[in-house]
Amino acid sequence: MNKHYLLANFLRWSAFILVFSRGLMYIIFASPYRALLWEESLFSPVVKLFGFGWTEYANNSDSWISILEVIIGIFLIITSTFFLFVKKDSSKIFHHCIKASGLILLFHIYLHYLGHNHEFPIVPEYMVQGLTPWLFLSFLPYLPENKYNNWERPSTSVYFWTKAAVAMCFIGHGLYAFGIPYQPAGFVRLMSKTLFVEYETASALVKCVGLADIVLAILIYIKPVEKLSLGHIAYWGYATALSRVLAYVVIPGRLSNLNPWLLESSVRLIHGSLPLFLLLLLKWEIIDNKMPESKTIKNWFYKWQTSFALVFMFLFVLASLSAHGKLDFSDKRNVSEFRQERKENKKKIKKRNSRTSLNFMDFETSSKETLYSDDLFVSENFPVRIKLDCDSIEQFETIKELNDFTQNSSQIISLLESYIVEKFNKENDPKYSYTDKEILKFTEKVILTYDRGSVINASIYASWFPEHKSNIELNLSGQIFE
Repeated sequence: MNKHYLLANFLRWSAFILVFSRGLMYIIFASPYRALLWEESLFSPVVKLFGFGWTEYANNSDSWISILEVIIGIFLIITSTFFLFVKKDSSKIFHHCIKASGLILLFHIYLHYLGHNHEFPIVPEYMVQGLTPWLFLSFLPYLPENKYNNWERPSTSVYFWTKAAVAMCFIGHGLYAFGIPYQPAGFVRLMSKTLFVEYETASALVKCVGLADIVLAILIYIKPVEKLSLGHIAYWGYATALSRVLAYVVIPGRLSNLNPWLLESSVRLIHGSLPLFLLLLLKWEIIDNKMPESKTIKNWFYKWQTSFALVFMFLFVLASLSAHGKLDFSDKRNVSEFRQERKENKKKIKKRNSRTSLNFMDFETSSKETLYSDDLFVSENFPVRIKLDCDSIEQFETIKELNDFTQNSSQIISLLESYIVEKFNKENDPKYSYTDKEILKFTEKVILTYDRGSVINASIYASWFPEHKSNIELNLSGQIFE
């Protein structure tokens, strides 16, 4: 089997893994469609047209959204197999399905962008995933038909757009790592847990990596260092993808965590596979890396303009309907913000302890019209949200009964922190030693749910727990019930 045919199969399998993994994630885990369809500012007018109230819609739409996610996931899984055998003269249905998978992946990027408060770097970072089906179809006419044939020489415009997608991915990733608009705590945790360094040290290393990502993305357009840059980008693309499994499965020693993190890694393997594919095209002299003429770039764009126009028109309509995108509850603090938060949190704790009663002004209303607050229970090490699980007619009484707990919020937070540290030390290999503060910083978030009574339900999200979560109940007397 010649190397040209192997390289063609490498491209096919890389696209297959991406689309198959994304489809499986839609079936097993929640998708950004759920956040979009529960965006009240966007869909409330539509719901009212059908004679439903928003609360009724929010309480009854979950099953239908789950069905939609499964349908999309099954479609992506089926379509992923087409990448393995489709040819340039295959039935048009295969080509159309691959285009549809590309539309779904591009729309996924937009939903991810909405769910992260319109943070621009997330668009170029994930663009390589959204463009992979389209790039595959662009390379398809040049692929060897069997193991005895060689590549036909691809057009320079196809190579140009593929390299542009790779560059966008690493520029977006680099901007985040460098701290624009913020340095994600998740990046720092991955570096800290993988290299066993302090949080502040890991933050500085991530910033250096971010700068290197941006420089490498520029250097792939400079011929003398093009191959070297693509090689480094391919290595780093694979390293960042596989770091999910390393940091959340291997180091904690919890194989039960493999299922979600393996998918999180496999869907990102394309970040390393695509630059490696370009490097081999150059090394084996299959492609001419000359800059294409502007005419050929325009021709390539015109070829796909109808498909891309549909995407951009749909996204424009959504944006015009003011889908503001404040949809998630995640830790987006960089180091300087983290230090500032610690000072503010201490003030909040003192202020909360001095309060004698709660009122509705202490809470915000979610899209499902339930009350929540991110300020009533404050930890210096991880975000904490309290939610009220009650009907609107019970909210006043529930808030009154919650007073006893909020007046002892410091004690409750201490109980939670002690439980997390104890659980971590019990669940993990003792040879990996962390300080209590490091363990607490690695905790993703805590969701407290109160539905009246003498206990609060706590859901603690951390990578070392089975299924990433531990559910407990705690009361004012210092007791914790698992």
